[in-house]
Amino acid sequence: MSSSAPYKNVVAVIVTYNGSKWVHPCFGSLAASEYPISVIVVDNNSSDNTVALIEESYPKVRVIKELINLGFGGANNIGIKEGLRRNADYVFLLNQDAWIEKTTIGNLVMALERNKSYGIISPMHYTGTGSRLDRGFKLCISKSYSQKIVEEFQITPSDHVHQSEFINAAAWLVSRESLQRVGGFGNLFFQYGEDRDYVNRLNYNLLKVKIIELIKVNI
Repeated sequence: MSSSAPYKNVVAVIVTYNGSKWVHPCFGSLAASEYPISVIVVDNNSSDNTVALIEESYPKVRVIKELINLGFGGANNIGIKEGLRRNADYVFLLNQDAWIEKTTIGNLVMALERNKSYGIISPMHYTGTGSRLDRGFKLCISKSYSQKIVEEFQITPSDHVHQSEFINAAAWLVSRESLQRVGGFGNLFFQYGEDRDYVNRLNYNLLKVKIIELIKVNI
């Protein structure tokens, strides 16, 4: 965003379940974001110390504690609803075992601000070491691009934005307008498949899924 542009209200939503080992990489990266964000956690009844660790180490994070495991889509829907209630312009869905760079949020917001036809925009998904593309992500984008082009993304990333048939919901930035048009995740899906269903509904509403080469998230 330019220095004169007002900040958009970005709410990050993270679904947690027995993920204490990922708390500091994930929430530490969100706390270090150069772009201001607020963070909502929906915990799926963890039996470890995930919630206690978040509350102790990141007191600004809003933690919603569920009494049962609602699954990925169901818990995200709770967080999305709360984000929209807080008048979020954008909701950033992030896996509990992923972490961002300081510039990730700002660059994603800038891209969506420039093109309202994007329903979802995602950074490139790298492994935890940041040395190569995540295997699952490569499989996703290989359906839209040849293996040669996918490898070129990794070796010489540019600021290009690419359309993809599907990106798994490990790090999605979704606009308020898109959420209001498409809704949340389908209730038929407990774990896996809910993001594919969401992208199908997104496409039905003539919105696009995009990835940006230069922006990274570690999985």
